[in-house]
Amino acid sequence: SPERHAMMAFPDDIIVSKDPHNSHLKRIADAFLSNPKQILLTGIEREDVSNNAIIHNNRLIEKPKVFYNHIAGFSPFMFPKEMLDFVTDQVNTYEQTGKLPDNLPMAEWVYVDGINQFLDTQPDGIWRLQMFMKSPDDLLLDTGNLPMYQEAELFALLKLSRFKDKLREMARDLLND
Repeated sequence: SPERHAMMAFPDDIIVSKDPHNSHLKRIADAFLSNPKQILLTGIEREDVSNNAIIHNNRLIEKPKVFYNHIAGFSPFMFPKEMLDFVTDQVNTYEQTGKLPDNLPMAEWVYVDGINQFLDTQPDGIWRLQMFMKSPDDLLLDTGNLPMYQEAELFALLKLSRFKDKLREMARDLLND
């Protein structure tokens, strides 16, 4: 709806919360709603953030070559209505004119450009780009490449499935062959 804030989640970022009544989605939404003058990304501390987004000087940097910090950005993201309106207006302008502006970097990840352009057009200090840290109790299943996908799939089958006992037995039989 054009009257609301929004959450965006990538299908390859799966966060499994131990407490279904206090999930990561609920916590990030509550944190956002306590101050909707922010853009929130899910933050996870990692040694190597070269394949993720980081925040530096209130800007989102995708796949940084220099690590200013070790907090990797994952989805879900929380976006304020004002940013969504800005991005919608930009897209409408691009579609009507058929030309992208020269100053649009069109990086690999278009959401990065939308966030940074929105922040660039706002008075300093009003909007904050922030990481909302994933709880250590929550599990990230990053399925962004085949080995990570297979690891997540095995975890889900052997730990989370209601058929896990039968599947574990099947896995033991296969490994013993």
